[in-house]
Amino acid sequence: MRIAALLPLLLAACSSLVPSTLMRLQALDPLTVDPSGIELALVLPDGLRPQPQGARLEFKADRAGHSVAETFVLEPRPAPSLPEAKGVVMAFGLSRADAARMRAAQSAVAAWPQDGQSHGSLGVALDACLTGGPLPPTAEGGVLIKLEQEQGFQPLVRPAPIAALIGAEAMAGLRPCGNPALP
Repeated sequence: MRIAALLPLLLAACSSLVPSTLMRLQALDPLTVDPSGIELALVLPDGLRPQPQGARLEFKADRAGHSVAETFVLEPRPAPSLPEAKGVVMAFGLSRADAARMRAAQSAVAAWPQDGQSHGSLGVALDACLTGGPLPPTAEGGVLIKLEQEQGFQPLVRPAPIAALIGAEAMAGLRPCGNPALP
């Protein structure tokens, strides 16, 4: 089992990844994880926000001749208190209905004929926009994750320049909020 990219170009953030959290994610089984326990906390610089319904969880599974792919819009949650955070902290998780829908997809995979190994993945996508002008080159962001309701948020991506986290092409593609068609 594997966790797919977290944020559009997470691989660009390799030096900012927290190894202990990454190891926990690699041990996670997307086919059995409790969806209601998964939450993300984003530390975003002033001037960068998720677009409405822009935070999504993607669940995929396949086994010889069978596949399922579901996308769930993450809803805002109360943000954890992170006094050391430089920027705005925003948290997201699945709604009760979407957690139930993901459980149903997991159950469907479990019911597939046992004629091979199932492969599952979870990914997170974020569509962001600018609330003002371009971000300064020093603008930083980070990501924390919670995998169980009873645990706290664990750092996944240490604070790092946004440009290094998402790449130059994605930086150039950021548009003003409410006006995505502008060049």
